[in-house]
Amino acid sequence: MSAERLKVQSKLNSAPPAPEDYVTWLNTLFPMYIRFPLGDRHHDMWSWAWAIEPGKYVHPFVGIWPRGSGKSTTAELITTALGARQKKKYCWYVSETQSQADQHVESIAAMIENPFIAYYYPLFAERRMGKYGNVKAWRRNRLRCRNGFTIDAMGLDSARRGSKVEEQRPDLIIVDDADGKHDSISVTQKKIATIATSILPAGSYDTTILAVQNLIIPDGIFSQLADGRADFLHDRI
Repeated sequence: MSAERLKVQSKLNSAPPAPEDYVTWLNTLFPMYIRFPLGDRHHDMWSWAWAIEPGKYVHPFVGIWPRGSGKSTTAELITTALGARQKKKYCWYVSETQSQADQHVESIAAMIENPFIAYYYPLFAERRMGKYGNVKAWRRNRLRCRNGFTIDAMGLDSARRGSKVEEQRPDLIIVDDADGKHDSISVTQKKIATIATSILPAGSYDTTILAVQNLIIPDGIFSQLADGRADFLHDRI
């Protein structure tokens, strides 16, 4: 066994087991984010997320929650949980603009740098290093963790099909705040086309999709997902 592999194995062996249920996991690792008991909507999303396993398809989850109910924070925490628990390997975090997507990834970076994450998931908490000790990527639009998890921020204004990390396609796609309050019908149609023909088809066979937003315009992406007009994510929860 190589010296590097021995180091990795030593860290894995020394890490204590993390809590097995999501409520205890959240209260233990992220007490600063859980100021109030979870509501029914939170339990629905976390129950769905906690059951995700590598290589298995699950129905997309669309969380249409009111403003102030913690939808983005929940989506970011779920992304962190799936990466830490090694249920997913490569995430695209998609928002209306690249700047918005970058901000979400920066929030996830802060979650990963939480000392409780380092205690329970030491390899996830470390930045991935190259052959010569250089940090592979840890910037506002891409995070690469030592346990192999990668997150890319992607704005609908700059989305591109076919992005990969070492021949890997995303197996987790988060769509968070894709609608804009001043979007016209034509702008919404363009966004839907980007999601349906560029982003979703780029995923792996077992891609998990989580989409969250409040309803801000009557004909937006999430309004169409809510009332059945959307011609994509047909098997959504």
